[in-house]
Amino acid sequence: MENIAGLSDSLPTMLRYEIQLKTVMLMESDIVHLSNELQTGLLCLKPPGDRNRFDCVEMLSPSGDLQEAERNVLPALRRLDSLDLDLIVVRCMPDAGIGRAINEKLLRSCAQSGTAIAESKIMRMQ
Repeated sequence: MENIAGLSDSLPTMLRYEIQLKTVMLMESDIVHLSNELQTGLLCLKPPGDRNRFDCVEMLSPSGDLQEAERNVLPALRRLDSLDLDLIVVRCMPDAGIGRAINEKLLRSCAQSGTAIAESKIMRMQ
């Protein structure tokens, strides 16, 4: 079955929608040091052990179910974006199947969000 845009309704939600946020978003693996001065949110699959490092945490699936996570990515990102954070940190999903598709979309969105935060606050790997 196809929708108005000509895309199959069976495609994962992440593949049908673009993620456009006002908040800078970075993959956790790209961050060397995270300043305590920043208001930071975390997008992750399951409950993180380091929850206290972040001002807000959005878990996509407490049980680790990637299909549930895929359904929750966009609403979770919108909630984080609405909080006027300085940064959204994205923790990678397992790199297989739907998890790989989610990671690829999040990587592209991180690249598009740019680096609007001063280098003195976030030091990125070169």
